[in-house]
Amino acid sequence: MKGVRFRAARSCRGWVAGRLTLYSLLVWASACSRSAETGASIAEDFALAVEQHQAGDLESALGAYDRVLGADPQHLGAWINCSALRLEQGEWEAALADADHALELNPEDADAHLQRARILFAGGTPEAALVDLGRALELDPLLDGAYETRGDCWVELNELDAAVVDYSNALRLDPNRVELWTSRAEAQRARQQPDEAAMDDLLAELTQRILRSEGDPEGYVTRGLALLERQETELAQTDFDRALAIDPKLERAFLARAHTRWLLGEEAQALADYGAWIQDHPGARGPALLARATVYTLLGSDAEAAADLEQALTDDPMNHAARADLAWLLATSQVADAQNPARGLELAEALPADSEEPWRPSEIRAAAYAALGRWEEAEGTLGQAIQAAPEEVATKLRDRLTEYRAR
Repeated sequence: MKGVRFRAARSCRGWVAGRLTLYSLLVWASACSRSAETGASIAEDFALAVEQHQAGDLESALGAYDRVLGADPQHLGAWINCSALRLEQGEWEAALADADHALELNPEDADAHLQRARILFAGGTPEAALVDLGRALELDPLLDGAYETRGDCWVELNELDAAVVDYSNALRLDPNRVELWTSRAEAQRARQQPDEAAMDDLLAELTQRILRSEGDPEGYVTRGLALLERQETELAQTDFDRALAIDPKLERAFLARAHTRWLLGEEAQALADYGAWIQDHPGARGPALLARATVYTLLGSDAEAAADLEQALTDDPMNHAARADLAWLLATSQVADAQNPARGLELAEALPADSEEPWRPSEIRAAAYAALGRWEEAEGTLGQAIQAAPEEVATKLRDRLTEYRAR
């Protein structure tokens, strides 16, 4: 069954190895008050049941759960897991009875609400399941399985926008679940958004790569960059953090994380990250200098931005991205300490043709001419840029040309 959630075994002394979920201390109060021998026996049987259940040995697991409930009829985890097991076996009514009994023991248990919701959904009543799912998420907003199941309910009810939102919430909590990417892709396709669906398919493939090659930081970086393209910034930052936990010196991950911090409004931390990389990697600081200059510009610190771009150009005179950015900044800045249109024009005239943005060198030269008051040259050069630009860019440049002529 998709997304089966197990209550993990717990002893009075602490967590037992396995997939761990929060477990109600109230459930264990009676067990911990019994003799150590009895408590240990219950814990061992429950751990064995969970192991057998996860391995697919349902009959053996059911026997072990029965032993647990025989010794402790108020063992909430055993009731919930028995319910999940019976649902896997197709025993819908028995599964519902076990889930109901779990909720009688503790009406405030999120996992119990989730389990009953799964049964109601499987029984063809997604509207009823939504009530339990809403309650589960009120009790535990980090319950990823509840978001996933609610997404399934929305799909069944043809509420596709809501389904995409809930699958996205589940992914934020567990981005390494391939089936979540697939479910969201299917919902995107159903609401006729093939490009979004194709991106989710790509993200599912990248997730499979991550899972196949555990310990490969590049997989996390690649997926993080794809997530940035989707504007899922927090998920992207999580992937960059994971990549850096594996390889703290991975440049792509370090700079991408600094960029996501900027996007998330963490300006000071972004600048600190760029500064740390620049200081620690003097031979490979060009990209970090350009990125930090962009942040400084957006913050209105044009003088600091110009200093970074000058340094990048000094380090590598063939760094044409730094040359172009510096030329534009010096020609257009409104900050006195950063204004130098003559130097901007000098830099712009040395720019090579740009195959990706063929209008850009002419646009920068025109801005420098305008800043120097050489309006006739500014108009002629901007006209060249308009001819080389795609229509959406040309429209903006024509507006600027109108401003030049008005002067």
